[in-house]
Amino acid sequence: MNNPTNTEIIDDDWDYDLILWVSSNKSLEQFEESLSDILEPIPIVNHSFDLGKIHCVIEEADIAPKNYAGVPIEKYQFKVIVPVVTYLIWGLIDRRFAMSLTLGLRTKFTCKYLVTDDSENFIMYSGTNLPVYYNANYPPWMSGELGSFIEGVEALELRI
Repeated sequence: MNNPTNTEIIDDDWDYDLILWVSSNKSLEQFEESLSDILEPIPIVNHSFDLGKIHCVIEEADIAPKNYAGVPIEKYQFKVIVPVVTYLIWGLIDRRFAMSLTLGLRTKFTCKYLVTDDSENFIMYSGTNLPVYYNANYPPWMSGELGSFIEGVEALELRI
């Protein structure tokens, strides 16, 4: 399952989007309702929501993400697009906000999710009562910035 020969680090220096692909048996309306409970008091309006300068968009998954070696394959119904921004304050919490959404999703209802960037780099995969698969070549995992999201859970390190 591991690919220890891949040591290419994902370029994390520029603005990009994190995409949370969500597999669930909910309709879009039900999904947004559950997400609203997680985000309260942040409102979802016209399939989008803002945390300061972090403008997130919710879409139906009209295409499938690519498959990654060692990562379970799912059929994803929704995407939540979370931009990584360079604004001083918001740039300090953008990645953490995206990962916090994944924790909220898997505790609020049964689902599975995949996190990629907009260049299709694998970031992580998990879901309700599942281990966390994460890409150790993603700089925020390497630096420890996101380490709290894999502490205390079964975590499988991949190098994709």
